[in-house]
Amino acid sequence: MEDNVPTGYEKIALHGSLMYGNNLNTIEAGANRTSIYLYFNQSFGNVNVLIYDSAGNLCYSGMLNTDGQQAFIIPIFSTASGTYYVVLDNANGYAEGDFNKESN
Repeated sequence: MEDNVPTGYEKIALHGSLMYGNNLNTIEAGANRTSIYLYFNQSFGNVNVLIYDSAGNLCYSGMLNTDGQQAFIIPIFSTASGTYYVVLDNANGYAEGDFNKESN
C-alpha cells in the first residue's frame, strides 16, 4: 500500500466514519513542528478542519475542497508544543485523531 504522508511528518492515526470509502486509508495525515499534512485518496467534497489544543481551545478552523485537490498543508508553526486534536467533518461523517507537536 502506498504511503502518501511525506518524509518528515509523523503519521496521525485517524478514526471515524469519514475514513470509510472505496479504499483503505482513505485519508492519510501527518504532523511535524510547522504543519499538518492531509491527503485524501478520494473526493469527499468540502471538508471542515478543526484543530484544538489539549485544553479544548480552537487553534484552527478551515474548509478544504477535496473535489479539486488531494493534498493539503495546514501551517501550525505559531502554536506551542503539546498535544493537539484534529477533526475532519462534512455531511457524510467525520474523522479525528491527535498528535504531539514539538517546539520549533
